[in-house]
Amino acid sequence: MSTLLEFQLRECVGPYPQAYPDQLIRQFPRIADRVATLWGKAELDDYFDALLIDSRGDRKGFPTLIGRELIVLSLIYDLVRSRPLPQPPAIWGLSSRRD
Repeated sequence: MSTLLEFQLRECVGPYPQAYPDQLIRQFPRIADRVATLWGKAELDDYFDALLIDSRGDRKGFPTLIGRELIVLSLIYDLVRSRPLPQPPAIWGLSSRRD
């Protein structure tokens, strides 16, 4: 049975189902929930930075697999936001008037 969080993250990774963070959900559900909540918002960049960059110098870090999933999610987030339009708009075809 899928949970709401699993559904939300599947929606987030969209066309990149191989990026689904199953281990993150199992081991760090609070972080997975925060990623899903912030998806589509500018604050998510800062959250990824805070998770992946040790600014205090005393952090142990995530297990390798979790770190990979977070990095992949961050990359997918960048891809999804900068995805080009599927087809350029037909700006010249918008006018019905002929001169």
